[in-house]
Amino acid sequence: MRTLGALGLEPVATTLYPDHHAYSREDAEELASWAAGEKLDCLLTTEKDAVKLARLQVSWPVPVVSVMVSLKMLADGDTVLGGLIDRMLAEHEAR
Repeated sequence: MRTLGALGLEPVATTLYPDHHAYSREDAEELASWAAGEKLDCLLTTEKDAVKLARLQVSWPVPVVSVMVSLKMLADGDTVLGGLIDRMLAEHEAR
């Protein structure tokens, strides 16, 4: 939602699923019905979820579009990222 706000976009309706959700055909059909009922112009999702939803071959009442998010590393980004990964692995191993 913050990404959309940063782009100056405000959704007219939202429905949320947990991160890494394994969409079922029933989920997709419910989303399609919801989008039709809300009279949406499109259904906006992440790229990874758009791929998952496309595999389910549901008849969408509106276009399903995705937001492309890219990451640009700062000059010391590799070092920072490596440190974060090392810390997370150490915390995981300590459990």
